[in-house]
Amino acid sequence: MNFSDLEVKFIDYSLFTGKENMRIDLDLVSSVKQGEVIVRFYGWQPYCISLGANQSEEVLNKAKLEAEGVDFVYRPTGGRAVFHSEELTYSVSMIIDSDSSPKNIYREINRILMDGLADFHPLLNGLGLEETKTDLKNFYNTANGNLCFAVAAKSEVKFAGKKLIGSAQKLMRNRLLQHGSILTGTHHKKLPGYLIAGDEEISKMNFEIDSKTVDIKTVTGEEVDFNNLVLSLKNSFLKEKVIS
Repeated sequence: MNFSDLEVKFIDYSLFTGKENMRIDLDLVSSVKQGEVIVRFYGWQPYCISLGANQSEEVLNKAKLEAEGVDFVYRPTGGRAVFHSEELTYSVSMIIDSDSSPKNIYREINRILMDGLADFHPLLNGLGLEETKTDLKNFYNTANGNLCFAVAAKSEVKFAGKKLIGSAQKLMRNRLLQHGSILTGTHHKKLPGYLIAGDEEISKMNFEIDSKTVDIKTVTGEEVDFNNLVLSLKNSFLKEKVIS
C-alpha cells in the first residue's frame, strides 16, 4: 500500500483525558473509509500513564498517581507503560488490503514522522530507524520490562542511538490503528517513580530510561513550538497526497 494513493484527513490538535484519547482513536479507526487515512495529533490533560493492552495495572502506584493528579488508561495496542506528559502524540487510522503488510506500514509511518521532524529542525537530521529486531517477549520479563521507552522495537525512530518516538499498532480485521509518543521534553523519565518497585529496581529503571531515550528539546536546546511541529509532520504526510 502506498500512502501517496490515499486521501489524508487531519484531526486538529487538542488535549483530552486518557480515556477520551483512546476512545477517539478507536472511533476513528472504526469510521475510516476505504482509500483514506486519518491522522490525529493530540495531548493529554491531565498527564496520564497508558498501559499496553496485556499489561497489568498492578504495576502502578495508584496512591501516588491519585495524590499527584496523574491519570492512567489502557491502550488498545500492545507494548508497555508510557508516561504521557511532555510529548506530542499521534495516531493513524486506515483500512488495509490483504496484500498490505502491517510491519511495512509501521515502518513507513515512522519514516514519514522522521522526515517531518527533520524538516522541523535541522539538528534532527540525524534521526534514523531501528534496524534490529528486539526480542520483546524476553524483554518484558526483565526488570525494565514495564517501560515502553527502555527498548526500541524494529523501525522505531531514534536519535544517536536513543529512542525518540515510541509507537504501537493494532490490526482489527482490515482496520489498522497505529499511535505513538513523540518526546518533546524530559518529563517521561519520571515514569519509574509511579511504578510499584523497590528502590534498587527503580534506580535501574531510571538509568535505563535516561540512557536509552532522548527528546526534541534536548537535541535542539530550544523550547518546542507545537504549532510548527504539527505543521511539519502534516506536511510530511501530505507530500504528493490529497487533503480534504
